[in-house]
This record gives sequence, C-alpha cells and structure tokens, in this order.
Amino acid sequence: MQQDNDEKINEEEGVEDMYFETTSDLEYIQAAYFALSSVEDIDTAIMSKSDEARVKRIKRKSLVIIDECLKTLYDEIIEDDPADSGND
Repeated sequence: MQQDNDEKINEEEGVEDMYFETTSDLEYIQAAYFALSSVEDIDTAIMSKSDEARVKRIKRKSLVIIDECLKTLYDEIIEDDPADSGND
C-alpha cells in the first residue's frame, strides 16, 4: 500500500517537473527582425560566395518566419464572419 502511494507521489512530482515555455509569434517575429537587422548593412561584394549565400539564406528565412507569424496573427485577429461579408 505504501509503495502505491509512493508511486503516485512520484508521478505527480514528474508532472510538476515538466515545465516548458512556449514561444509566441511576436517573439518569433522579433527574432527574425533582429536577424534581418544584423545582416542588413553587410556588404556582400567583399564576402566569399559561401558567406554571401549565408546572408541571403538568413534574409530569406527571416522573411518566411515573419510572413508565417503575421499570417497566424492576422487569422487570429481577423476572423471571417459570413454575416459581416459585404457590410462595410
């Protein structure tokens, strides 16, 4: 009987230990914006081809992140309501 109680306590403690933070879309947008800002003024003419490709990749991925997160935020804020369609 005592062993069953100990197992239940251990299971409950395990649930408490499972803490994680979620990242919001706004934080993703902010991180992507910082990434864009960090490579914005880099002169790619003086870089190697691999570094130039890296800068282009950072810009492309950052723009995709911003686009996806903005789309999610837009969908959450602007809900399509058929009753409101065409009634401006």
